[in-house]
Amino acid sequence: MTIQQLLPQHLTRAAMTRYVELLAAPPARAKTFAVLPGSIPPDAAAALDSLPAISRDAAKKLLERSTTGAYLLAGSAATHVIAPPFPIPQAGAWDGWHLEPLRRSLAARPFIGVALIRLNGYALAVFDGDTLAASKVSGSNVHGKNSNGGWSQARFARRRVKQVRELYDRIEDAVQEHFTPFENKLTYVFLGGDRITLKQFLDRCAWFSKKFGSRILPRTLHAEEANREALESVLFKEVWKFQVLPL
Repeated sequence: MTIQQLLPQHLTRAAMTRYVELLAAPPARAKTFAVLPGSIPPDAAAALDSLPAISRDAAKKLLERSTTGAYLLAGSAATHVIAPPFPIPQAGAWDGWHLEPLRRSLAARPFIGVALIRLNGYALAVFDGDTLAASKVSGSNVHGKNSNGGWSQARFARRRVKQVRELYDRIEDAVQEHFTPFENKLTYVFLGGDRITLKQFLDRCAWFSKKFGSRILPRTLHAEEANREALESVLFKEVWKFQVLPL
């Protein structure tokens, strides 16, 4: 296998459903492991020993780096590592290819909060399963990084910092307005957009992290824009994203 072939594939929920059905007939001497984030149990690591070194390293890399945990389906003729979009509830080990945890993951319809944040605007959504329950989209008046004339650079920079802070405060108010009615129902919250902007927002708006805590998943959703179009596609293209590595 080449390095490119050993990069995880990203599958949507529909594609993952088809993938699981193709796994219905396991090879001989198969085992399934549910691996929690942070460590690989010795028996799961041992199940990878028969793989070529490059494949074994790729599998361990995904198992170690997934923030939601991963399922390891190890067999004599084929091995699959699958990282789901939501945290694995508990570790486990089974003989054969035990697909029920994956099927339960695919059947779940959690309450999801999404905040797409960029300096040119933001888009918020609450999804009740696959149904959009609430949303808010707004642009921003934050100027670009460089003055176009008429302002000293220092004065322009101070004004821009003020505009960014005001934007974060408006986003915090909008999140409180649109997420709070569902706060007891929200299962997970995802952030998307520019990573630096997201960090600045969280630093400025401590309420957000305190309110939702561990329900905020660490995976950042890819969003080139924070607008209505991005919001309409984010659930199925970004939130429901499985990482799959067939070996």
